[in-house]
Formats: sequence, structure tokens, C-alpha cells
Amino acid sequence: MGIFVFDVTGSPLLVAAFTMLRMLPLALFGAFAGALGGRFDRRLMLLAGLAALAALSLGIGVLGATGRLAVWHVGVAGFLAGVMWAVDFPLRRTLLGDVAGTARIGRAMSLDTIASSGTRMIGPLLGGALYAAVGLHGAFLITGAGYAAAFLVLLSLHHRDSTQTAAGSASWSVAASVRAGLAALRRAPVLGGILAITVAYNIWGFPILSMVPVIGKEVLYLGPFAIGLLASMEGLGSLTGAVALALFARQRYYRHLYMAGTGGFLVLAVGFANLPLPLLAGVVLFGMGIAMSAFAAMQSALLLLNAPSAVRSQMMGLLSLCIGAGPLGLAHLGLMAHWFGAQVACTVVALEGIVVVALATAKWRELVAPQPPP
Repeated sequence: MGIFVFDVTGSPLLVAAFTMLRMLPLALFGAFAGALGGRFDRRLMLLAGLAALAALSLGIGVLGATGRLAVWHVGVAGFLAGVMWAVDFPLRRTLLGDVAGTARIGRAMSLDTIASSGTRMIGPLLGGALYAAVGLHGAFLITGAGYAAAFLVLLSLHHRDSTQTAAGSASWSVAASVRAGLAALRRAPVLGGILAITVAYNIWGFPILSMVPVIGKEVLYLGPFAIGLLASMEGLGSLTGAVALALFARQRYYRHLYMAGTGGFLVLAVGFANLPLPLLAGVVLFGMGIAMSAFAAMQSALLLLNAPSAVRSQMMGLLSLCIGAGPLGLAHLGLMAHWFGAQVACTVVALEGIVVVALATAKWRELVAPQPPP
């Protein structure tokens, strides 16, 4: 999508804006999706979301194949996919935690990161090749088929939620559920620190990846396939890191891994923005992927480990809300890229993020303490 928008508009600001459209629903609906997961069957809600995503992707693919695809179609598709993502993230990870049990939460989150990292590695590479060969619609048609396959896989999972609020309870409400999650934050300060680092990463870290197509084309002078190959290096690094976490990470060090992943990503982002050689840029993106895997796996594992079991779904909803801060970062980065260029924008944003993470660490010292056993 980033290559398509940049090819049509030539605007780094719009590239960031279209990524922002995909993340905006997390801020708007994330907390409510987590609360709904405490009332309704999470598996059925995920199935409905996958069916909608399959239909959406196939629709965009048909528009592209018939020559009627416009930039605004891609924007609407990104926003609607973001709505589904806002539902998927808290429900899927809470469901994973339920199935795995407390003792295996870290490994469950690492395996989830392996899945997402593997597809982030293959996706840009395959997407770049398809874009060069058959255009954006080819990638969307394959994506639609992928969502349909995921629907069939989840359909075969037999699991009953054990912590749902009774559907007929008169006392249940989304607002009350969200308040229960906020009350848990007051009882366990480390939860607030974990969420604060998530906000920092999604404002000053994650948006930098949206500039990979821009830096690849304007700075490194790469074509669509090579840009896809470059972007896939982050996914390869994340996959490598997630496998290592699943095999070797010990619960005692989860908080240390979380902080090291966040800070390491931001430091490496400064290097990526200023390297003139594609090979070196790819190596740094690989390192950023390793750091991102530690951040992504540990943020959910730490929340599920430190939150009371009765409000886990609500806490995952609050996590989605914090991830939804990403559009602020994308707007900030996009404007700076528009004014000063992608290289300067990525460098300044990453340095700002390093400062913010250092301040958060000073406020929540629990973030660098060993994780106690459950």
C-alpha cells in the first residue's frame, strides 16, 4: 500500500497518513473491543472479523483488477481493516493466554510474534514482487485468500471462554468494564509503566517503518521488488528474535527484554535513516526486527502476567488503546518528512523517542526490575 500511495501521489506525508488510517481504529475502539471480549465468545468474534477482512481484501483486489481502484479506496480499506485489527488484537492475545495458561504465557506470545514476524518478512517480499508483476490488486487477492484460510483454521479450534461476563447480566457495561481495567492500573503501577512504554514506541518507534518505501526509493534508489526485499529484513529479524525468545527467554528477564527491545529499536532507527548503502540498511532493519520482537512479545506477556485474571481482556483492550497512539506519531513523522525529508524526520523522531523512554524508565523503576513469578 505504501508503494502504491507514493507512486500515485509522490507524497511521504500521505504514505504516513494512510498508515495512520489503519492504526486510528485502535485508538477509537481498542478499549471497547477488549471489554466486549469479556462478554461475548472471543472465537466467534474473531471468526466474524476474519470473514469481513477476507471480503474487504477481495473487494479491493477486484477493483484493482477491473481498473477502478483509486487512492481513496485504499484509504477506506486501510481504515476498515484497522477496525478489524482493533477487534482482533486484544481478543486473539487474550485467547492465546487462556489456552496457554500463566506458566506458558511468554512462550505463547513469542509464538504469536513468530507468526506475525514470519508474515511481515514474507509479505513485503511477496507484495513487492506482485506489485511489480500484476499491481496492488494481486497482493490484495492473495491476502483475501489468506484471511479465508485463517478463518478455516480458527473454525477448527474448540475452546470455551471461562471468564466471560454473563450475557444477561444487568450490571455489565462497556464503561464498567473499562473502569475495572483502569482500577487494575492503580493497584499495580508496573502496568502503567508497560502501557507508557507502548505509547512511546507507537508514537516515536513504529511510525519509522512507514518510511521504508520512501527511503528505499528516494535515498537508496530501489525499485518495488528491492523495496519489498528491504522491508522484509525487519520481518526476518523479528522472526529470528521471536524464535530465540520462545526457546530461551526466562520469565525473570521479561521486563529487561521489553525495555532493551524498545530502546534498541530506537537507537538502530537512527542508523537506518542515515546509511547510504542498501546492504547496510538491510542489516540494520534486521536488527530493528530483533528488537521489535522483544518489545512485541513481552508487552502482552507482561500485561497478562501482572494483571488480575478477571480483567485480562480489559487490559488487552487498554493496550490496544495505547497502540492506537500510533497515528499521532505517524502525523508527526509525516509532517516532518514533508518539511525536511524522510532521513531527517526519522532521525529526529527516533532521538525524541530515546529521551521519552529514558524519562519513563526514571518514573517507573519497576520496568527494569526482575519479573516476579506468578
